[in-house]
Amino acid sequence: MALRWAGVRWFALLLVGLVCACGEPVGSPCQIVGDGFHARDACAHRCLSRWSITCPGGEAVVPGVCSGDFGCSPGSCPSGQVCYHDNDPFDDRSYCLPADVCGAQSADVLTRWERRTLDRQEEIRAARRAPPALRAKPVPTAPAETTQAPAIGQVVTSPPISPVPPELPCEADAQRDVFFVGPSAVRRGDRFTQDLPFGWRFVLEPQSAGWRIVLQDRPERAGAVDLSSVTPPLHGLSARDIAGWHFRDRRNLGPNRGDVNAPQHLRLFSFEPELIGTGGVRGVLEGSGRGWLRMGAMTLSPPAAGQQAHIEQMRFEACLTWLRADSKTVQRWRTALASSREALRHNHPQQADTALLERCGLNLSRFSVRSDLPAQALDIDGDGTSDLAAFVESDGGAAIALCRGGEVLVLLDERSETIRDATPVPLFSAIERWYSVPGDRGAFGYVDEPAWPRMDGEALMLERLEKSLHALYWRDGAVRLHRVYRYVEP
Repeated sequence: MALRWAGVRWFALLLVGLVCACGEPVGSPCQIVGDGFHARDACAHRCLSRWSITCPGGEAVVPGVCSGDFGCSPGSCPSGQVCYHDNDPFDDRSYCLPADVCGAQSADVLTRWERRTLDRQEEIRAARRAPPALRAKPVPTAPAETTQAPAIGQVVTSPPISPVPPELPCEADAQRDVFFVGPSAVRRGDRFTQDLPFGWRFVLEPQSAGWRIVLQDRPERAGAVDLSSVTPPLHGLSARDIAGWHFRDRRNLGPNRGDVNAPQHLRLFSFEPELIGTGGVRGVLEGSGRGWLRMGAMTLSPPAAGQQAHIEQMRFEACLTWLRADSKTVQRWRTALASSREALRHNHPQQADTALLERCGLNLSRFSVRSDLPAQALDIDGDGTSDLAAFVESDGGAAIALCRGGEVLVLLDERSETIRDATPVPLFSAIERWYSVPGDRGAFGYVDEPAWPRMDGEALMLERLEKSLHALYWRDGAVRLHRVYRYVEP
């Protein structure tokens, strides 16, 4: 019996050893491939190709190597490694790193670095736990200095923690309910969603330079009403739009120290559960629905004079609060939103978009512009001017109207010469959501996904939820179509 038990124990130890040996060891060069649930890397622990660290000298670096064990403490890592505690405002992480990840350092410097990163994380944790009443009112501050990250050539900014105003605590009380989102992270081109009560969905909708905060009244993208559209101002720069250039100076060579008038790392927004049109807009602190989104560490595109910075990746958390509602109130909300959705479907899309398409040559007596899939502004041909794409319908079926530079109209349907061989039918009439991504984004990481093609500008992603995803793009003077994935329908 003892011999049998010894054999079982030996086999278990061997199995554990084999499991632990899987993956690349600490210090190995690595790169995360794919997004979300499809993200993967070859490391035994964590690949640090999307996270930055702050070196002993204060410079921010994206290591681009595999980490060691998680949950370390000063002095606990193996020889040749140091214990690093993240300075992320929303996530308490620690892991072993190669001791030379920031270049050769003395033993004393490494010892102080381990202790300093732990102390910094404890300070951040204490600030996060502080009761809202004890937090100082927000004072406008510039982001921390950014430095070139040599591992992958990106620029990382770790902002100071933006305190939430005492008027907007993320705490339920007798009058209000709350919902906390995060902490989480997004990469450029990702669409983040979080389902809330009443069928609402909180969304970070990708844009060319970052994201837009949206609160849909239902999970489905098509036909959804944006409850946060009441956030003032209704025209001009909105706190709901998060863009990389908000955090850079006018020349895009350094941090924004006040010369660019743009909201910073804390964004306040309003929403109206009983939205009918936009009449009676309430202020941020007076409406029945209000929220905030707070950004943590982010990676910006490298400085380049005369260009517009975009966000490569961003950490964030958000809180939404609304007046408590009984069943009669919820039913009133749903009735009002049904009326609003019907108006969107039968009334008008954005008048400015329709007028631009008409000036570009679209015959509005023949084509109607769909309002359930909002028009997309992007630079599809890469010529530096803004283009507008809209779904349109006629007796001949669904099509896409593309106005290039406000002057040249291109009408596309499933029979268009440059895309018909790659277009499954039906496609245009079945699209449930669409959005733009950078042309150099690269593959999404789906199984058996074809290689990402070369593009002259940004791409329009055409999606049938959980059925297919295609990229519409411009190359060599013509529109083309690329299949990302397509599942066979039952």
